Amino acid sequence: MFTEFNMPIKIVFKLGCSESVGKELSAFKSNKAMICTDKGIREAGLLDNILVSLKDSGIKYSIFDEVVPNPKIETIQKGFNFFKKEECDSIIAIGGGSPIDAAKAIGIIISNPGSIEEFEGFNKVKNKIPPIIAIPTTYGTGSEVSCATVITHTNKKYKMLIIDNLILPKIALVDPNLSVKLPFSIAASTGMDALTHAIESYTSLTSNVFSDALSFHAIKLIAENLSSAAASDNNIIATSNMIIASTLAAMSAGTTGYGLVHAIAHSLGGYYDIAHGIANAILLPHVMEYNYVADPQKFSSIYEAMGGKCKNGDAFENAENAIEKVKKLSKLLEIPSNLKEAGVPQIDIDKIAEFALKDGNFGGNIRKSCYKDVVKIINKAYGK
Repeated sequence: MFTEFNMPIKIVFKLGCSESVGKELSAFKSNKAMICTDKGIREAGLLDNILVSLKDSGIKYSIFDEVVPNPKIETIQKGFNFFKKEECDSIIAIGGGSPIDAAKAIGIIISNPGSIEEFEGFNKVKNKIPPIIAIPTTYGTGSEVSCATVITHTNKKYKMLIIDNLILPKIALVDPNLSVKLPFSIAASTGMDALTHAIESYTSLTSNVFSDALSFHAIKLIAENLSSAAASDNNIIATSNMIIASTLAAMSAGTTGYGLVHAIAHSLGGYYDIAHGIANAILLPHVMEYNYVADPQKFSSIYEAMGGKCKNGDAFENAENAIEKVKKLSKLLEIPSNLKEAGVPQIDIDKIAEFALKDGNFGGNIRKSCYKDVVKIINKAYGK
């Protein structure tokens, strides 16, 4: 057995730790930071204490708040132009996966000549990007500890996956205070996103002893805390556990990658602009139903992690119970039951399947699959 686990990032988990961003950024001798976020974060007042911290540390800043869900190539170019115009030298990314992914992509083209499309794939970034401090405000993305970014190619209607250790944020400030009052729908979708990360990493072809420990514990924390965290705007304990789970799942996935859920979800997000967490939540039980025959014992362990009492010697039944657990949690969180209910129009299944087969996560799926298998899964997820 040979395993590598590399996580060269400083992670700070503490109530209020986002308010230390000025001190943390001072270590990089930054003169002016670009704050990469979206208008919702700004309007919610989540930047207020961060701006105070920067002022107290004598660091200038300019706010780029034009990031949209499923960030587009055009968003990245706008951010690049903004960074240059404002003469920034560092980036603070605050928000869900979209602002943090956007910050990484903007950093790439700041330090590496060319358009962002040229860096699609693995290890194509040549030069170090400006230092990024990532501050997550949801408990789903895990992008704050990920060396990947996903950007939508508007014209081709698909999501580009860029993976390179050079784009990993320098510091992740994981502050539960920023997530405790999430709207129910966002808490639900991002929480199911985190569960998908954990389960797909745990069952990946390239899972290992280190990733398994992280993802198994993440599954357990999510099963125990997601509904409580989503249903309340003051449960700091449940919220903290969800933030921890999201970070653990992303750390695990950083060494394993994902599988068919993400391959199809990326295709759906690029083509129909559906929220990533919703797409993952809808697809997850269908992919689990397809996959569990490849390793019923592993899926049986998921049932145990989610609080189930496994029957000795009956891994298949335990695995099926794990799928039911996921379905029940999704229903409790009022996730749409299928893609049609989620607002996806009459779906171009052939095109989505073709894109899924080209996605970088397709090869990591635990059960070998082909075009016809993917089409069947998409049909089921659509409600056919």
